[in-house]
Amino acid sequence: MKTKETNATWKKVRKLFNDIHLWMGIGAGLILFVVCLTGTIYTFSSEIQELLDPEKYEISVQPGTELLSAEAIAQRVEQALPEGKVTTLRIPADEARSYEVSVRKEGERRGTTYLVDPYTAEIKGTTKGAGSEFFMIVFRLHRWIPKLVDPLWV
Repeated sequence: MKTKETNATWKKVRKLFNDIHLWMGIGAGLILFVVCLTGTIYTFSSEIQELLDPEKYEISVQPGTELLSAEAIAQRVEQALPEGKVTTLRIPADEARSYEVSVRKEGERRGTTYLVDPYTAEIKGTTKGAGSEFFMIVFRLHRWIPKLVDPLWV
């Protein structure tokens, strides 16, 4: 008689643990799914933004024109944006791509990155575009969901 009661109690405890395991696994799985999905989407953010605004990133190279020097580009950008100072100039390997010039205004923690034609120093726009807001949301989800779930996340 006692073994039947013990068996019945053990079955209830085992079912409770199975249910806890199931629901915690589903919750953890959903969190991992969202973190992995947002990380995957964010990985391709540059490529997607370039597809959305190709005119800012691609340059039509005219035959016979030469690239301006990095110093000349920095000087012309500072003349066009007198309130800021050029802090970084990124030169891509492809000559048909815009240069990325970071300009920081006094008191700013981070500057703004401008896309500049390397042949004319024309500012074609900033790296903020049609998808910037969306990708910032994706980045925040990817970064902060684990911290919300586990405050001791390192």
